[in-house]
This record gives sequence, C-alpha cells and structure tokens, in this order.
Amino acid sequence: MSVSDLRLSGIGIEDVSALRDLNQNILALINIDLSKNKIRDVAPLAGLYHVSNLDLADNQITDISAFAHSKFTCLDLRNNKITNVSAIASLAPFSVDLRNNPIKDYKPLVALLNAKHGEIRADHGFNKALSESVPVKPELAKSPTVGRWRCDPFDTGEFGVLAIVLRLEANGLCHMTLCPPDIKDEVDSPIATQHGNFSVNGNTVTFSMGGGAGDKEEVQLDGQRLLMKAGNRTITFKKVDLP
Repeated sequence: MSVSDLRLSGIGIEDVSALRDLNQNILALINIDLSKNKIRDVAPLAGLYHVSNLDLADNQITDISAFAHSKFTCLDLRNNKITNVSAIASLAPFSVDLRNNPIKDYKPLVALLNAKHGEIRADHGFNKALSESVPVKPELAKSPTVGRWRCDPFDTGEFGVLAIVLRLEANGLCHMTLCPPDIKDEVDSPIATQHGNFSVNGNTVTFSMGGGAGDKEEVQLDGQRLLMKAGNRTITFKKVDLP
C-alpha cells in the first residue's frame, strides 16, 4: 500500500509502538504528523526509513537518542523536554526545529550546520554557540556592516506581509531571518532562518547562505542603509539596536 501522509495530531497518543511495523505494510510514507500528543518514547519511530518528514512538536519527549541513525530529513521537535541533541548530528540534508526545549549543549547543532547544508531553528543559545565557534575577523572588527539590520515589512505574496532581519557578525557569520512584522525579537518567532557567511568588498556585501554551500546574494552599503535587489523591488535595510 502507498500512502503519502499519516496525520495523527492531537488525539492523545502516548504509545507509538504500533507504528513500528509501518515499513512492512506501507511502501511509501513520506509525512507523519504526531504533534500535540503525549508521546515520551520515540524509539519505535527510529527505523521508519520511508518517512522523510516527522512532526513531533508539542509532546513530552526527553530522549531522542534513538534517532542517531535515522534517515529523516525534516524533524519538528518544538515544545518538548529535550536536553541532549547529539543524536541528530548525522541528519543530511536536514531541517530541524528545536525551539522551546531545555537544551544544555548546542555544540552538536553547530557541528551539524557547519558540516552540512540545511536549516536549524532553535533558541538564543544556539545562535550564541554558533557565534562563539568562529573567531572574529580583523577586517570586520570595526566594519560598519556589522550589526542587526531590518527592512520595513513588505508583501511577499504567498506568505503575506513579512520582514527580513539580517544579523552580520564580526566573525563573518550571517543570519537571515524571515519573520512576522510585529515581533520585537525575530529569534522567538521566525518563519524561516538561514545561516551563512558574508564578506565585504568596498560597498558590496556578499552573502553565502547555508555555510557556503547555498546561493550567493549581494547587497550595497549606502551610508546607513543596506540595499538588496529582489526582482524589480529594492529592499532597504536600516540598522537597529541588538536586543
């Protein structure tokens, strides 16, 4: 039997051991939504090699060590009780959301992002650990480009009205976040975030997103503004105070 989606969200599930045999009965199962349940033990899900996207947000999970050799490419683990994330260091390609978990050590996530192209959403501790993993570049130490830049909200079409926030650090790291227009801190409510690197040549700032493996984007430094071309539109960024 071929099934693309299995949606079991918000129905009070505590035990997922019955899903262990899905590999034998279903030939193609791409997405499983188990969010908003009462799941603690995820070990029965670890061997589901047909599953690409697994949503386990809003459960009671503390241990994800069973996922150490899993083949998931998209994991949503928001709002759980996870403290150790070393088990997911082998995901590739990947997108993982770990916001609102009491994670003690973010270094495995930093290593994962540095080694492979993907997206990680986590709390402030992750951005701090990522920043501390790269030394300051002397040529950027006093660069006017370093800081937090935000554009005015604009209509993206498909995703509605959003804003972009750029964080440019003196170590050459860049964090680009798409976020709702009315929030004060983009780390708390991102729509999407990419991490990468940037360099400065005169008034041209070049971004290489995804740790150097992704697309490159150029913006122009114009006094106290950064100007980014997006099709027929010019998006203007102004520097704002760091939160």
